[in-house]
Amino acid sequence: MAAWSSALGVGLLAMAALPAAAQPVLGGSLLLTDASVFRGVLQARGRPSLQADLHARLTPACYVGLWGAAAPRAASNYSHHELDLYAGLGLSLAPSWTAGLRYVHYRYGHAARYGRPDAGELSASLRFEDRLSLSVGLAPHAGRQTDYGQTLRRATRAYELGARQPLAWLPGPPLALSASLGYYDTRALLGEAYWAWDLGLSARLGAVELGLARFDSSGAARRMFGAHAAQGRWAFSAAWKF
Repeated sequence: MAAWSSALGVGLLAMAALPAAAQPVLGGSLLLTDASVFRGVLQARGRPSLQADLHARLTPACYVGLWGAAAPRAASNYSHHELDLYAGLGLSLAPSWTAGLRYVHYRYGHAARYGRPDAGELSASLRFEDRLSLSVGLAPHAGRQTDYGQTLRRATRAYELGARQPLAWLPGPPLALSASLGYYDTRALLGEAYWAWDLGLSARLGAVELGLARFDSSGAARRMFGAHAAQGRWAFSAAWKF
């Protein structure tokens, strides 16, 4: 409940900054993927996942939103549905540079033993256009279930670098290459830290975006989450954005 209150607090602060005549701008997406991967770790035992996002941009700098995912039930204790609440603020530093502050509350329906159930994370980011991004995140009360059924909570940190390169010189629909690299400091919670990375290609067809990506992670991730959940894999996705 405290994490939800924190996220709602960020959202209320953003709403309080609205001019009286301002009207929120709504947007969102629906996405279907054959393998949902979060920070290099497979979700829902690799079952297809339907994901939905709905957000409101309150001002050019303030936004709030909901993100949810659902997958067919797995014969395990791995999470198969999730609902996240997020809010953020942005600041223009220069014509091509922006800084941001974002809070996300992750709420899992069925969490794995090594998952992070009902965690809140605050992150700061720096972006150059839509090409480069750097973010640092802190989840002060990330949790996992112990062998005795209790929830152990410790701080975790995330450091992520992302890049995107449009391939405007190629004929056909707009194409773009994307890549990301992340270092996840989960030593206090899980005993080890790990790296994860991905490389993807996307094509835009009007309001529909198709994507193909390769995900992988370091050996520490396979030791903590299991070879099936953290081994290299391909993922295909189709998204409708509005």
